[in-house]
Amino acid sequence: MVLVQLGQTSTSLDTRVGSLSVQECDWIRRIRQGDGEAYAELFRCYYGRLCRFAQSMLGDEEAAHEVVQEVFLRIWERRQRWQPTHSLRLYLYQAVRNEAFNFRRRQQLRRRWQVDGLQLPVHRTCGEPDGLQRLQAEEFRQALEQAIASLPERRRLTFLLHREHGFTYAEIARIMGVSPKTVSNQLTEAVKYLRACLASFLAQ
Repeated sequence: MVLVQLGQTSTSLDTRVGSLSVQECDWIRRIRQGDGEAYAELFRCYYGRLCRFAQSMLGDEEAAHEVVQEVFLRIWERRQRWQPTHSLRLYLYQAVRNEAFNFRRRQQLRRRWQVDGLQLPVHRTCGEPDGLQRLQAEEFRQALEQAIASLPERRRLTFLLHREHGFTYAEIARIMGVSPKTVSNQLTEAVKYLRACLASFLAQ
């Protein structure tokens, strides 16, 4: 679930992009040497959050797992030449974003040649509420998720990277290949749109 304080956006632009931490340098060094335990540690640390990020792009949980697994598999297969030069977290999010785009392009190409289309992702169903407050909270959550999903793609990804995954403006700029100012503008417009969509809830 995305937790949002719709009335707040950061006005300062963080221009520092994270460098490699001591832990990340140790993982890279050990993985390059073929250390399976270091590889497993990296996998356990990032796999879940990367799957959630990929699913926010693809709308399909199974496809998201496939994308993230492909990224990790490629790291291991190319481990001797693998040498990230900036924050490992940024590296992994960029790699998953690129692989998700590639996955989507491959799916679009397949559709041109297949008679039967792919199954649409199944939307999650929610448990029955046990009170008025729970019902209202659930209605708000659903409305928020629908509003986020309806944002233009780059604006939606920028919003999710900042609010759900905790990246700074500078880090998002690096992932998305834009300027920090563009990130700021995208977030401002996203919050403005979400406030308009959720006006009936916010007025209560």
